[in-house]
Amino acid sequence: MKPTTRISETLCALFERRVRAAPGAPAVSADGGEDMSYRLLDVTASRVACRLRALGVGRDTPVALLMTRGVDLVVAVVAIVKAGGAYMPIPADFPDSQIRMMCSAADPILVIADSKRLSRASGFARAVALSELMTPDGDGGAIADESRPDDLAYIAFTSGSTGTPKGAQIPISAVTNLVVDTNYVEFSPNSVVGQLSNPGFDAFTFELWGALLNGCHLHVLDHRMLAAAAPRLRSVAASRPTVLFLTTSVFHRLARAAPHSLAGLDTLVFGGEVADAQVVREFALRRLVGRLVNGYGPTETTTFCAAWQVDAARLTTDDRTIPVGAAIAGATLHVLDAAGNDAAVGSTGQVCVGGMGLARGYVGDPELTAARFVNVPGRGRLYLTGDLGRRLPDDPALIEVLGRLDDQVKVRGYRVEPGEVEAVLRRHASVDDAAVVPTRDARGDTTLVAYIVPGARQTVDRSALAAYLADHLPAFMVPAKYTAVRSLPLDRNGKVDRKALRSVTDLGGEDP
Repeated sequence: MKPTTRISETLCALFERRVRAAPGAPAVSADGGEDMSYRLLDVTASRVACRLRALGVGRDTPVALLMTRGVDLVVAVVAIVKAGGAYMPIPADFPDSQIRMMCSAADPILVIADSKRLSRASGFARAVALSELMTPDGDGGAIADESRPDDLAYIAFTSGSTGTPKGAQIPISAVTNLVVDTNYVEFSPNSVVGQLSNPGFDAFTFELWGALLNGCHLHVLDHRMLAAAAPRLRSVAASRPTVLFLTTSVFHRLARAAPHSLAGLDTLVFGGEVADAQVVREFALRRLVGRLVNGYGPTETTTFCAAWQVDAARLTTDDRTIPVGAAIAGATLHVLDAAGNDAAVGSTGQVCVGGMGLARGYVGDPELTAARFVNVPGRGRLYLTGDLGRRLPDDPALIEVLGRLDDQVKVRGYRVEPGEVEAVLRRHASVDDAAVVPTRDARGDTTLVAYIVPGARQTVDRSALAAYLADHLPAFMVPAKYTAVRSLPLDRNGKVDRKALRSVTDLGGEDP
């Protein structure tokens, strides 16, 4: 069942409207001096699109991208969309085996690569260099928009629990619903949108199309910003973005270590993981940004399906998490119990999402699609997120996400959400950051290991931490082991890499 289209125009039509409105306005630039106006981006992308049409690209045709972030990548994405195709970003650091699985599932007609990756790309599908496609050929004039709102815009691959990537098929209407005439963020032709996300991460959709469909200036930031090293923060100040997205882990780091590096932003959106209420509260009280937004949404719901503009007055020193908010325009949110009924207000259940942002399903996997996208009587088609949440008793319109249903573990017969233990640990004065993961002891029983990042000029007193947790949590939630680390490893998308935690070096000390 297809939902009613909230915005009936295509990506091409909306982008070309912006070109006509301000052809000389800056469209995209990058650290290092590259820049393009809306007119130049339109002409260049149209030229590439004509070449793509000649190579067989049309409506719903997947085209893989093996390119690094930058102006050229933006040209390639816009060109694929103009040709009617669907772009499929491939992270450059993916191993060949994973890229081969992605290409096998989606069967792209070709791979567009930059010159450094062309030889590698040729191992997976027909490969062509973007530079070859950009070579003048013919008049390079306008190309007719043959796409429809329900056509495929892109395919985003996410990690699967079995180790096999799964590709969410996102339609054009879901992208326009995310960033056009929406109610959780304000874009204007005066906005400068920072582009920081990996192209394979769905926040790239928010950044790219939020800018180009609203006449904004998209500026590609130095990816080393994710390292949160103070000297690298200057790139943000130099490019002066007004709208920026950060993963929750990166936001936590910057909010603690260098909060003033984010000062002056009109809008700062963070999301992707459960947020630490105290970090958010303390940053919000500084009033460094105009609007601080917690965005929530799995890849299958097109980046965001819910958002909450942080209200520091609502947060107390006892809060552990913050709301993800209410549904954005065009989306619906439900918290359902195990029987598929609405969970009572204040009670936990699975967060399920409906509306315009839903993916078609998973490419090449009808069984998984049927299992995760279900038709529910009276609610329509819903995506089962696997997230544990509840409606807040004092404001049932707001939803709080507590963690993953599949992250819950049983310790001594009790269900434990590791994120709850992490939130309490971060409130200790000696702890800058923390992650908690389950493990098996010598007897095969499940126990918890806490990875602790000490605060500045602090050491980790593991006995003191254990005593502190014992005062704030039930005994079965207190970790059996504490590992002090210099920093929590992040994955390519800026989220905590929990698998990599097991190989980090312990800074020393004894467990209690």
